[in-house]
Amino acid sequence: MNLKNLFFAMLLMFLFVSCDDEFASNEGTVTFWTNRPATNGIDIFIEGTLEGSLTTFFAYETPNCNEGGTLSLDLPPGIYNYIAVQPSLYQWNGSFNIERNTCTRELLD
Repeated sequence: MNLKNLFFAMLLMFLFVSCDDEFASNEGTVTFWTNRPATNGIDIFIEGTLEGSLTTFFAYETPNCNEGGTLSLDLPPGIYNYIAVQPSLYQWNGSFNIERNTCTRELLD
């Protein structure tokens, strides 16, 4: 392979990797957590769709984004509504704003 072909191959590879990084960073993260015992689990619905459940609680510290025991989701930027339900105990209603390349933590207290 001559030097010119090698240069173009490396340029194409760089552009391909750069595009992947750009598309991957167009989302933000929401991390749901609770500081109450999650007896029976806490189901979390975003825009009416069940996204997951919490079964762990953090009594003394705020968890990091994507930490085990939280429900973390990557979403496109925008404002979202949620309902969280702990059967026979509590219900939370709220909204959160997702910004590109950021993490929003939502405490269910």
